[in-house]
Amino acid sequence: MEDIGEYKVQNTDQNINTVFQLNVYIPVSKPHVSVTRDEYPCKLMCTVERGTEVTLSWYREGEEESYGSYPVRNAPHLDLPQTVDKGGIYTCEANNSVSRETSDPLTVGAHCTAVSVFGQSVELHGILGQSVKFPAAVKKGGSLMHSGVTIGDVTNGKFTTPPNERFNGRLHWDSSTGLFSLSGLKMEDIGEYKVQNTDQNINTVFQLNVYIPVSKPHITITHNEYPCTIVCTVERGTGVILSWYREGEKRYGSSDSLDAPYLKLPQTVETHGIYICEARNSVSNETSDPLTVGAHCTATGPPAIGANASPSGSSTGIIVASVIAVVAVLIAAVFAVLYCRKYQSHCFELWQ
Repeated sequence: MEDIGEYKVQNTDQNINTVFQLNVYIPVSKPHVSVTRDEYPCKLMCTVERGTEVTLSWYREGEEESYGSYPVRNAPHLDLPQTVDKGGIYTCEANNSVSRETSDPLTVGAHCTAVSVFGQSVELHGILGQSVKFPAAVKKGGSLMHSGVTIGDVTNGKFTTPPNERFNGRLHWDSSTGLFSLSGLKMEDIGEYKVQNTDQNINTVFQLNVYIPVSKPHITITHNEYPCTIVCTVERGTGVILSWYREGEKRYGSSDSLDAPYLKLPQTVETHGIYICEARNSVSNETSDPLTVGAHCTATGPPAIGANASPSGSSTGIIVASVIAVVAVLIAAVFAVLYCRKYQSHCFELWQ
């Protein structure tokens, strides 16, 4: 950290001085989110343990702008509380000038809203192979239905499951919270579920989606001269959105929601800097290692250090040189013929 300060490069050959301000950063760690109040209005907490000059921001799925941000500070134990009054999927982002990390998504249930909207379903996002809770409590009497069929029943505080091979051993009810849950999620579990609370005469409809978490994206340079092209690749994930970020800019470019494997997002860049690719879906978020794109990628920048000429450029140079050589030989031959016609005797002596 003591290397922070001003540095000057003096070029005496060209009488040019270039001054640099060096800043040294500790990269941010992945933020952790938790619920500190689980009833209306709900309260979330984002915590990051490592990083210097860190900015924390909350994001809610479907909203481009941050839901709440915190000024630049240094970790450890950097916290960002956030009060929310509507359900959805929330993520916390930690970033500084050299790194960016995003928390795992946190689903805030419909119980965090002031009122429930009649006739609308609540989206639930589950991870393949894991469990999901249906956030509508049934304390004494009620049921859980799927596609019009009862798959779980609570009567007088006792839970039973009708015979059903599809959900056998995977459907649960917590008597302390009154919540149904489904474990060992499969892709075929996607669909509509209804929690019926007969004590309060309340029906809550859920639309369950099951996702495969995204893998860490990888960046490569496929064209290393102006205009440069970089490609972001992710091998695993469903409903994945890839986004480019350039230092100092919120978002440089994004893809549509697609499924991996071999999901790619090419990006032509004309500005040098540090680029990061983010892969996200509704249940996970991963960020690539940063890639520094040099000044040779700009229209007026210098050529890349150590860059080799392209095969097409080398071939063109050889062809041009060959043409010039042939023309030079032809010109010399013409002058020789004209000279010999004028001075035949002298030319004859030269050939002897």
